[in-house]
This record gives sequence, C-alpha cells and structure tokens, in this order.
Amino acid sequence: MLSKRFAQGTGGWEWSPYAVLSAVREFEGEHRYSINGDFSGSTSMRGTSALVEAGFSARIGQLTLTGGLNWQDGGALERFLGGQLNLSYRW
Repeated sequence: MLSKRFAQGTGGWEWSPYAVLSAVREFEGEHRYSINGDFSGSTSMRGTSALVEAGFSARIGQLTLTGGLNWQDGGALERFLGGQLNLSYRW
C-alpha cells in the first residue's frame, strides 16, 4: 500500500490518495445449487487473483469524503470492476 497526506493550511482541506496491490487466494470456493430438483450443478471460485485499488480520503472540519475504484482479475474472476463513495459527518 502507498499513501501520502497533503494539507492546505490551518482549517483547510486535508486529503490522502492511496494505491493498493493485493493477491487474493480463495481456498474453499465450491458452490452447489439445485433449482426445483430439476436442474443442479456446481461452480468453483478456487484460485488466486490480483486486486488493484486506488482511491482518496478528503477531510475538512467534521466532513469526510472517501472514494475508490478496484479491479480484480485471475482465478475464477475475470476483470471485475467495482467502486465506492462515502460521505460522513462527525459531531
């Protein structure tokens, strides 16, 4: 993980971008299913994949905004893209 904090004077915005590279290993990812007793089967999520995430955190006073995008590929996963955006206020 890499991150760096930046501040804009007293009482100004404080923000931190970050980047993360992870290896994810799924050991027990077997799933079995049955639909009305007529259709059944199984699927496996076992394997190792890479997870890359980049985002930021920004704060001014009691207000905090965080966000990030992540991408995962490998094993049973093929080019999964996701993200999140959070806004919070502390009092």
